[in-house]
Amino acid sequence: MRVPVAISKNGSAYEQTKRIFTLLGVENSISPQDKVLVKPNLVRVPSDSPYANADGAYEHTLSPEGDLVHNEVIESVLQVLHEMKVRNIIVGEASGGAETPVVFKSLGLHELATKYGAELIDLNYAEASKVSIKDGLVLKYAWIPKIVLDADYSINVAVSKVHGFTAVTLALKNWGLGILPGKYYGINKTGRYKQGIEGPLPMHEHGDRTKLFGQEVSSSKVIVDVCSAVKCDLNIVDGLTTLHNEPGAKSYWAKPLLERTNMIIASHDIVATDAVCSRIFGFNPEKILHIKWAADKGIGNCDLSQIDVLGQKIEDVEIRCNPLASQASFIKIN
Repeated sequence: MRVPVAISKNGSAYEQTKRIFTLLGVENSISPQDKVLVKPNLVRVPSDSPYANADGAYEHTLSPEGDLVHNEVIESVLQVLHEMKVRNIIVGEASGGAETPVVFKSLGLHELATKYGAELIDLNYAEASKVSIKDGLVLKYAWIPKIVLDADYSINVAVSKVHGFTAVTLALKNWGLGILPGKYYGINKTGRYKQGIEGPLPMHEHGDRTKLFGQEVSSSKVIVDVCSAVKCDLNIVDGLTTLHNEPGAKSYWAKPLLERTNMIIASHDIVATDAVCSRIFGFNPEKILHIKWAADKGIGNCDLSQIDVLGQKIEDVEIRCNPLASQASFIKIN
């Protein structure tokens, strides 16, 4: 079955969000009475925020902008849902590099939620259920917040970013690692700052840090396992900016490069979303471990020949991003 992925370029965040909703027919998939979960990538506290030194602000963003979903995109999603008369909207996040309430405050999300009648939920401490993972690559089960499981419709809002451990941070990573509750897996998902009931995930602390083609194997497997256990309905990548590395960078923590790309990419298929974004970056998605393994597990499609791109064409929006030096020869398209 062919998979549609929508690309919007230029215009305000609101105009582009409306455009992708129309291209993908999202209005036909959500009813006003539905409980809609919006899960943005808000992993840590902005480095230029007054809350950067607050208790619970364990990590700062790599860049003042581009490391988190932009407020304009979050507001645009809430506004469009509000216009669709959806009244039960939840914005949920399990921040990994900080206590979630600190991140919410640093971004002014309480005011935004009030404006659109949404509820803010810290998924790190929300009630969770133990979900079995069939044929898991590394996990036999995962603790998943009930709010995620009970949502009638879930919207996964990721950032457009190259990432050291997994080559890219897009929809799969935002969902696969971002919904896991810190109550069980620790804040920062490592146990370094606050230990969880289950202890750290396999790739953290003293876990398996094996790398393949410059990508962390355990991280990639956890992403795939969680995404196979619970799926989301719509995936949006905030490409107002794109964050990547200096050429030849050996460390993800080196000085990042920020490009103003002013686009939004979206699909109902989480794997296809990441495949198209990776191709826009100049990467081969089938060489990025968690994307390829997710496709192999049947979570979605990473074969670009089977993807129908709606709106802008890939070649009209492509940029040449820099992965880490250890990944470049494997994933970059020459």
